[in-house]
Amino acid sequence: MRIRGDFPVQRETAVVAVLLSVLALIMALPPSAAADTTALTDDRSVSTPTGWWLYPDANAAFLTAKAAENGARITDVEVSGTGLFTATMVRDTGAYAVPDWWWYPALTEAEVTAKITEHQGRLIDIEPHLVDGAVRFAVVLVSNTGSAARTWWWWPRATPAFIAERLAETGTPKRLVALDGYAVDGGTSYAVVMVANTGADAKPWQYWFNQSPTALAEKISAFGGRITTLDRADNGNYNVVLVRNAGADEKYWRHYLGLSSSTQALDLALQHNARIVDIEEHHSGGQPVYSVVLIDNVAAESRRLTGIFETGFDNPATALPDAEYGFYLKRVGANEQVFLHRNKKWEPASAIKAVHNFEVIRRVAGGTDSLDSDFVFYNYPNSPYNKGTSSACPIPEDETQANQVTRTLDWGRTEMMRISDNRTTRGIVLRYQDVSAIQNAAALAGMKNTTIHQENIGCAWLNGKRNSTTLVDMGVFYESIERGLLLSPQHRDAFFGPMNTANAELRAVVQQEADALGKGAVVADFLSRMRNHHKAGGYNIPCTTEQGTTCTSGHLYVRTIAGRLALPVKTGASTYGERPFVYGWFVNNLHYCSGCATTAFDQTVAHMRGELFREQVRSALLTW
Repeated sequence: MRIRGDFPVQRETAVVAVLLSVLALIMALPPSAAADTTALTDDRSVSTPTGWWLYPDANAAFLTAKAAENGARITDVEVSGTGLFTATMVRDTGAYAVPDWWWYPALTEAEVTAKITEHQGRLIDIEPHLVDGAVRFAVVLVSNTGSAARTWWWWPRATPAFIAERLAETGTPKRLVALDGYAVDGGTSYAVVMVANTGADAKPWQYWFNQSPTALAEKISAFGGRITTLDRADNGNYNVVLVRNAGADEKYWRHYLGLSSSTQALDLALQHNARIVDIEEHHSGGQPVYSVVLIDNVAAESRRLTGIFETGFDNPATALPDAEYGFYLKRVGANEQVFLHRNKKWEPASAIKAVHNFEVIRRVAGGTDSLDSDFVFYNYPNSPYNKGTSSACPIPEDETQANQVTRTLDWGRTEMMRISDNRTTRGIVLRYQDVSAIQNAAALAGMKNTTIHQENIGCAWLNGKRNSTTLVDMGVFYESIERGLLLSPQHRDAFFGPMNTANAELRAVVQQEADALGKGAVVADFLSRMRNHHKAGGYNIPCTTEQGTTCTSGHLYVRTIAGRLALPVKTGASTYGERPFVYGWFVNNLHYCSGCATTAFDQTVAHMRGELFREQVRSALLTW
């Protein structure tokens, strides 16, 4: 940020009475560092899962209202324009709860000092900016009382030499927690905040000025560090504060520089099950550009599973995802066990045929249709894809008497679920007049974020029509059926009857976990009692205009699945129960070149087929 103006001589504003011991200039190296379990100091080293929000380009009143509405507090604020701010928030509960907090969009230096005194507060973020040509500070404070009390310091107009001097002083070791540079009359000053680097707050750390992206990566690697404060300089380089990311303080984290939008920043955080702890905004060619620091925001098992998809579908050169991906496992009638992108909309491909199956059984249960009745469908010899096969893209032009086939309704829906027959799927749509009947069935099942308007499944996005759903919606669908909320037990069994049950990868996980627990002898019995029913889907979508794709060559890879799994548990010496779950995963929009193999992608998907359930399999086996 470039600011011009007249400033008095550098001075120090002390918020403690006494400064005590010695700190090295570039690196403070306590012998060990404990993980931050609460955000009483700040939130940038806390990875306890929490609700969080990003609001770009918002005015102060909007941000204040959103914080109240969300039961949240602002943790990072960036000036994005005149009277506009980009801010992150966390829910002000649990590990992130503080005694009190405040934020102010535009204070003078004297007003900042006054607010600190008034609130007995401590700065956790400070952002200098211009208001009508005068320097003001956007600040976030937390109460510095009780368990949140920390020895701390702040200086609104520091130089690198001044910062070094303060860090080298005898007295209490200090650590930078906020660093924001701004250009003034041809020079650069820094608004800084430090805390005592002692006790539970003691961390090995470094800070660096004017680092190019390449140099920054080298510094992070050499130190084994994690960014806690990121500040972009006017020349395109970065000023950073690092803490050592090792031992008890090791966290999953990422940073991205030069993102094209706040939406991309948010998508990256959600795609990696992470939370934005620092966001920087600058403008290039009149457009905003963002740099962000992310930290883990999920429990350990979700993190492990996220890593499987990251390894398979993230670009190792850029750390950017080459695909959209997610997974979900929820115990029926209880909590979500693991998840990633559970509310992201994705193309379900043939996995959505379970809704067609539900519509058939719903009508049979209601007495308006019969599984033994005649069922008409068509062959598609002129299909643009997979012509003349069960995988054909159904086209209305081929729906003639010459191509007509008649079977029973039960045969048709069984083939739809068993081998994913696109012809019989289209036959069900035609039987019930149009695809709106299937959309209505989804709505009846509580699938609030599901859209079914591609009437010809097997044609991908032909004519630009796309179906979409979410992992939560698929979970609601299968859970409602499993619990008998949509179908009677008899009709529930009929619904699941023709669905696929095979999962070699899951069976392998059962064997591995049983062997590890010394229970290999129970595997056959365990597997015989396990109930697994699912519907998978997949497309290799051509990059063509008729498909409505944004790519111009090659294909888009789509793989999906959703279903219900019941794991057997022992409730006595010879009595058994079960733990039912609903689940799903997806990989969407993965571009690959024409003629390129998808083997590696398929291997990652297959790996998830077993790993998604490992923790719950182990838990169930412990009852045997």
